[in-house]
Amino acid sequence: MDESTRIRQRPGRSFAPEVPQKQNRRDGGKSKQSDQQFARLPNTFLYAVVALMFTTFLIVTVLERRLPRGLRVEDEAQHPDTFIAERAMGSLMRLTDIGPRVAGSYENEVLAVKVLRKDVDAIVAEFGAGFKVEVDVQKVSGAFPLAFFDGMTNVYNDVQNLIVKVNAQVKSPHTLMLNCHFDSVPDSPGASDDGAACAVLLEIMRVVLKTKLKLNYNLVFLFNGAEENIMQASHGFITQHKWAKDVKAFINLEACGAGGRELLFQVGPKNPWLLEVYSQVVPYPYASTLAQEIFQSGVIPGDTDFRVFRDFGHISGVDFAWSSNGYVYHTKYDSVEQIPLGSLQRTGDNILALLRGLNEITDQRKISDTSTNDLIFFDMLGAFMVRWRENLTALISVLAACLSAFAVYRNMKSAKRLGTDNTVYYAAMMKAIAIQILGWILSLACCLVIALSLTILGRTMSWYARPIWIYFLYVLPTLSVSMAVVHHFGVRQLKKTIPNIWTLFQVYYDAIQILWTLLLLMTYTLGIRSGFIALLWVVFSSVQSLISNRAFPDARKKSIKWLLLYVLLLGIPFVQSFYLDLGAIGMFVPTMGRTGSAFNSEIIIATMICAMFGMLFSFVCQLVLVAQFPHILQRIPASFTFLALAVLLLTDLGFPYSGDVTSLAPQRFIISNIDRKFYDEKRQLSAQDAGFWIIDMDINTPESVEMAVSEMKRAKLVDCSRGIYCAMPYPLPVMNFIFKTHYIETAPFEVAIETDLRLVSKTRLSPDTVRLNFTCHGPDHMNLMFAGMPGFELQAWSLDPEKPLASAHQYLGRNMYFVYYSYSSLEPKVWNFHLDFKVPPKFNIEKDTVLDITASGHMIHGRNKTTPQLTDFMSRFPSWTTATFWTSALRSYKY
Repeated sequence: MDESTRIRQRPGRSFAPEVPQKQNRRDGGKSKQSDQQFARLPNTFLYAVVALMFTTFLIVTVLERRLPRGLRVEDEAQHPDTFIAERAMGSLMRLTDIGPRVAGSYENEVLAVKVLRKDVDAIVAEFGAGFKVEVDVQKVSGAFPLAFFDGMTNVYNDVQNLIVKVNAQVKSPHTLMLNCHFDSVPDSPGASDDGAACAVLLEIMRVVLKTKLKLNYNLVFLFNGAEENIMQASHGFITQHKWAKDVKAFINLEACGAGGRELLFQVGPKNPWLLEVYSQVVPYPYASTLAQEIFQSGVIPGDTDFRVFRDFGHISGVDFAWSSNGYVYHTKYDSVEQIPLGSLQRTGDNILALLRGLNEITDQRKISDTSTNDLIFFDMLGAFMVRWRENLTALISVLAACLSAFAVYRNMKSAKRLGTDNTVYYAAMMKAIAIQILGWILSLACCLVIALSLTILGRTMSWYARPIWIYFLYVLPTLSVSMAVVHHFGVRQLKKTIPNIWTLFQVYYDAIQILWTLLLLMTYTLGIRSGFIALLWVVFSSVQSLISNRAFPDARKKSIKWLLLYVLLLGIPFVQSFYLDLGAIGMFVPTMGRTGSAFNSEIIIATMICAMFGMLFSFVCQLVLVAQFPHILQRIPASFTFLALAVLLLTDLGFPYSGDVTSLAPQRFIISNIDRKFYDEKRQLSAQDAGFWIIDMDINTPESVEMAVSEMKRAKLVDCSRGIYCAMPYPLPVMNFIFKTHYIETAPFEVAIETDLRLVSKTRLSPDTVRLNFTCHGPDHMNLMFAGMPGFELQAWSLDPEKPLASAHQYLGRNMYFVYYSYSSLEPKVWNFHLDFKVPPKFNIEKDTVLDITASGHMIHGRNKTTPQLTDFMSRFPSWTTATFWTSALRSYKY
């Protein structure tokens, strides 16, 4: 009798019997035990499991946001050796009161240095007795290649560092460096990025000196003044300063959000003692190799000074960043109001504890040794750290796989006692694996259909301001579809060969366990260090299976005790996985507001959420096989999704942005009022125009503001065939993910600081090499973008002694180069450089053109930052938007 004729049972605590199944045709006619002897779990039990699951979501979310109490100055008497958050907040307020601190501006080069120097001098004057404290202000120039975004060469002149060295009481050849940066992006007070870190370092310096900490190593506090210029000041220090050669390890403090918990997201390389100390001493751990792999994969647009210290200083370190509330990152809202006192306290307590722990390492070999393996690491709900050496991963993975295989073998033996031979069990398990994969595929398809429908209907990014929509739009459909697939194929097909529901359940359980085991082995083979997630699932699912097999050998006696064991053991990897997923969601959702419009963020989020929660629910969905009324379990989440879609489409509750200061989620805009001039081979002006260049930051740009800013209706997609980098003044080489931009033509305007690139001379160095000498004038932030003509290849240049780094993109099949240049002196600087090209045999030095080259000047601070028409344009943007804007000049030449 099939399931459609099954007699409905009233829900209750008594277990409903199953209808007898057809005789198994593979058993030679022998009668199988019927499902009448095997009880299903009451739906109330499974409702409780689902309720517990979503309660767990809520509890973990609350725990993830919990911060310690921020200590105030009056608490210092009870905590004399402790970091005081209120004092750090005072330092931060003095720094942010200056306003935006762009490298090259008076605010950054004079006022910020003055504020920091005053705080340092006060600390040293009050507590410096007994220490040799040295203070140095470094002005430095240099250049370096950087495989950042599309690839670039970074050239800098006179950027500043404020450096404080606290010498160990006993002379030491080793130094521990702590780094922050005090500059900010245009239009932002830079409270979290990275003023708060500098305030934390000032307070740590005060505690170290006040408590007369016996230092085994020197300490260097580096306050660098040009990180937002793509790590220029840190490069200047680590490659040129007299104290840099003694630095053996570093602590870098950064931010891609405001407040919350500081995440240890990069460590190393090849020096695990830093993480060992962190794991042992910090009171509030928050770290994982998953975060490190996500950041180093490049999917998060950004980088930190960690890269410079690692690649150019060849030293190991740890990289911390606030990642919560990424909505205000690099915006005018990045103010002290967004930083809870508890965040400063937590970060200060952790970094101070880490400094003290590192100071206690007296084995010099540990400090200098970089030959050992990295660690696999993660924190368990912020309570403690788990870590092991990377070279043990093979052994751990193999042992876990063997445990998994043994658990499956025991289940096959148990099933045989109930009438299912090994061949039938194995075949059913292979089908279950295929069905589980099909469930994931169909779940993803469902989520993508929802995402595409919302895109077509113009209702994208509802989750941006209200992440709760993610659960209704993508989490619940993933759960519902996965359960439906397991129930449909499991009950209606596999029960033809499996004699009872509990054997069927065990088949699916083993299938999922095998999939996790294969994933574990695959991550190890590919060198993916975040495979520890699969390891947790494999170990705890195997243990649960073995204990259950021994404690409940008779499937007919499985009841609430079995379910409690199931929830208890599998709840450990479930909670840990959700904890990691929550961190990823908190980081990725705000990031979707600044990744450009070329990629559909709705589809990206739908895919990411479906993948994460499809795997998270893997051991939950199969419970539908032993439920009394499985269809109800499938329909409840689906009903909530349909209701949510109706609300989203019929109301304004899905509006993606918010300008409310208590729950900020503004739409970002980057806009430049540009003046473009194009010159031919004879340096004659061939074309010119002016306009607003709209850099699309998300998929709703520019349509979202057309009602308020009517000019947006005239915005046209930029034609990238017109010139190098679309003939637009890209401030950074970001064509990889921001290649869709818009342009609105406007009235011409007078550029306050002209950008001018002139060819001084063209000299043949050899029969096949020609040198072009240039001089360039312009504002303190400029770019060069150039490509040799067909047959002409760049061989060398004076910008950097390294081999010229070509961009990841080409222009009409020709290698393209991007140079970022800045100077921090308050007076204009003339930039002189040369380029050496390999030329074809018949090259005529008088007549032939060597390259297309574009110079862009950016006026990103001060009174020249805007124009009257740009000011009027920006004044009409809605309150739920935030914009970074400036004036640029683009000059295109053929030389």
